[in-house]
Amino acid sequence: MPLLVRKIDKGKWLQNDILRGDPVSADAITNCLKTKDNRLSLWRIPDRSRIDDAVLAQTTMFGCLDSIDVVILDEKTLGERGISIENVRGDTKVAELAEWHVHVTDLNVDTLAELAQSIVESLQTEREERYEKGRLARLLASAVSQDRLSLDELREDVRNRVALVLASINR
Repeated sequence: MPLLVRKIDKGKWLQNDILRGDPVSADAITNCLKTKDNRLSLWRIPDRSRIDDAVLAQTTMFGCLDSIDVVILDEKTLGERGISIENVRGDTKVAELAEWHVHVTDLNVDTLAELAQSIVESLQTEREERYEKGRLARLLASAVSQDRLSLDELREDVRNRVALVLASINR
């Protein structure tokens, strides 16, 4: 069963006690579900064991490394909630992962609310994961070591952090 991964600011989602049924804060919606052309970007993975690949795909485009939270959504459940998904090649420096990108399309206030509810349910059932800066740097360093990614393709701040990780591995 395919899963979808979305980066969120977990702190915004937990401004209200959504784990106990409080409504989602407007900040969570406006910050984490900001749409363009009524679309939203996510990454599709075949199963939870591939979550690192979805995070890697996104991290290659970062200007600096900072801790992130991601939620894992069930694609079938989103479809049952009337949320449309379209395959769209993603921006990533790992070529093999570009095809894993999707857009949630045709969003409106109703389907955006359904998507928000799916995120709440993911947080309630701990279908989420935190990636600290060091973990992200190691993930990128591993991709460089495996020739999935070129260090030179990363932005300067990220490249410098990953180079330090690679240097520590090669000692």
